Formats: sequence, C-alpha cells, structure tokens
Amino acid sequence: MILEYKAELHLSAIASLHYRMIPYSTIAQTGEEGLYQYYKILSGLESTFGFVWMDNDAKLIGFVLGTTDAKTARKTMFHSIKFSDKLKIVLYSLKSLGNLLNIADTVLYINPLISSNKINAEWLSWITDINSKKSNMAALETYKTIRKHFKKAGIKQFLCQADKRTNTHKFLSQFKNIQQHELLQNFIFIINS
Repeated sequence: MILEYKAELHLSAIASLHYRMIPYSTIAQTGEEGLYQYYKILSGLESTFGFVWMDNDAKLIGFVLGTTDAKTARKTMFHSIKFSDKLKIVLYSLKSLGNLLNIADTVLYINPLISSNKINAEWLSWITDINSKKSNMAALETYKTIRKHFKKAGIKQFLCQADKRTNTHKFLSQFKNIQQHELLQNFIFIINS
C-alpha cells in the first residue's frame, strides 16, 4: 500500500533500502549512516515530499522522494555533507571512468539545467527492493503517486536523473509525456506531470 513519507517512521528504512539496492550510487559512498543523514536533511526541507510502498507486513518495498525546489535541495545537500564524506565521494569517483562520468553528468548538465530555472522540480530518489515479488507494483504505484503530487502542486515538468546501471530508463520508457536524454553515465528524464 502507498503511504505518505514521514521521516520519523520511514527514514531508517529508506536509507537501508538505498544502501542495499544501489550501493554504487555516489551518495551511498558515505555509507548507510551518510545516507541516513542525507535523507534526514532532505526531509527537513519544506519543499521535499515523498511516498513509500509497504507490503502487508509493513515492510518497505519502495519509495520515492521529490522536491518542488531542486536548486535549494541540491545546494543544501552539497553544503551539508561532511568534508570526510565529500572526500569519500571524490575518491570513489576516481576509481573508475563510470563513477567519474556520473559526477561529470551532474556538474556539467544537471546542475546548470536546474540553476537556469528551466526546471526546478526534481524527483530525487526512487528505489524499490528488486528482491521482492512486489517490486514492480511498488515502482508503478510510487511513480503514479509522485506524478499526481507534482501535478496537484502545479508543477508542469520535473526532472529525474537515473544512473545507467539501474533499470529506471527501461521502466520509464513505457510512459508517454517523458523526454529522455542520454548523458555519459546517466539518463535524464524531463517528465510532464
């Protein structure tokens, strides 16, 4: 079932799910505690909202977080990450070309797009437990719910960044009103709500 995200109830579970499902993500290099802090900071922003999909046993199967103010969210996150965690991210990015390209996509394409105010809403995280038989259902329900939320908030378009190592681009390619752009290590989606 789909529920509105509440940090006090879901924060630990979403940090853990992120760490288990996408350990190679840039922010995951800060560890599960770093992810917890990342989501805690995001949760404290007025513009951040989200939804979780829980099974009948109250186990988290998937979640999605978004913001109506991507510029502030990204700036807050960058300034809130501890120096030691920033160093972990830099060292990680130097380990492989793919990691370096991921950072380059963010710095050279995504941040300028958001800074230009062309698109200021962003789908920040969307993760499901691929080991669950209900993963596809959770993905579909969280996708529909965040899109409806953006539309209800008066947001006409929002951005989604997806690493090519995930299946996000395959899932989103089935829907209409989505522009897909292939970058070096990411896909960027501009989604009409």
